[in-house]
Amino acid sequence: MNSINFATDGGKILKKLKFRVYFKNIERIKIIMKYVKVIDGTKSNAGGFEYKIDEINIADIWNPKADNPKEMGGFNFSVEEKILRFIFRGDTIYDVIIPEDTEVVEVEHTNVPHGVFRSNKIILTNPRPITEQMVIDIYKKSTLPEKTYYQCLVTLLYRDYINAAIYIVNDRINKNNVKNAITEFENYISNKIDGTKHEFDYEKDLWNDNAKKVYNMLKKIEKENIL
Repeated sequence: MNSINFATDGGKILKKLKFRVYFKNIERIKIIMKYVKVIDGTKSNAGGFEYKIDEINIADIWNPKADNPKEMGGFNFSVEEKILRFIFRGDTIYDVIIPEDTEVVEVEHTNVPHGVFRSNKIILTNPRPITEQMVIDIYKKSTLPEKTYYQCLVTLLYRDYINAAIYIVNDRINKNNVKNAITEFENYISNKIDGTKHEFDYEKDLWNDNAKKVYNMLKKIEKENIL
């Protein structure tokens, strides 16, 4: 992982990284454009932390050298081009401001390269309730690995974003990638929280009509290109 130490300098672009960083002198706070975070209202469903909005939140635990997320602590966030993978994490999306003297760590994530960050301090601002049209708009400007989009077909269903999932299937899946999409879909939906996997089971793993509808769409594309 790469540790990034930011400094302010009167509105200048100090460093060009693999994401864009801009600074403005507004009440001694650096504004990092395009950083976003998704939570349920004001509460994280990944640990129960209750965020103060438009105020500095300070992590109880912060060890940027740790490899284990629990030991590292801090606050997770992403960027607009990658947040689709984590859109199921809540019902509200926030812009993220990085306060003065904050340490930001880019966390390696195979499925979301250059899209997972942690910091010891964070400010959440500009809350927007997530709508399905918003999810589709986020998809349109996403830059994720191809297989991550197939995983998103599963994660979107956690929040019943069926129209967004259908949009991605219609927009992205074709005869050239449908087999890979089905394989990743089956593998991901069979992956348990504890990391164990089992052989894909249509009735057990596809927990509702929406999940079955998306899977059946993939199988239909596959069948049409076999015949």
